[in-house]
Amino acid sequence: MERLKLIIQNRGFLLLTPKGQAPNLASQALGAALRALPGQWRDRFGYTPLLAESFTDPEAYAETCYKASNWEAVGYSRHRADFYLPNDRPKRLWLRPLSAQARQTLRAAQITRRVPRRFEREALGHAAGQRPTARIVA
Repeated sequence: MERLKLIIQNRGFLLLTPKGQAPNLASQALGAALRALPGQWRDRFGYTPLLAESFTDPEAYAETCYKASNWEAVGYSRHRADFYLPNDRPKRLWLRPLSAQARQTLRAAQITRRVPRRFEREALGHAAGQRPTARIVA
């Protein structure tokens, strides 16, 4: 649970342009957002996230922008009450490391970095178990 705050969730990704009008816009916007995100997150919450996660509906979308932005499809949606709404269409889970050492740090026996106390409430959310999330709109 201690490392959960190091994983951020992209809850929404929406392009407001007609399909085909701006080729590669989705992957370019997603890539640019992911490059800027760690520094902005550190400035706002006092620590740098290590991993981004997102969910897609494979029945509704081709998921091309995630593939082009070097996200890794690792399975399907979690079935915990705080993250999962039951439906007949499972969502694909995508992960993207935000630093070269992300996986090693998350696997380490102990993480030595600590979130400064003044950021703990914001970083963990105001409600128990709630995490800050990113929403990308291009």
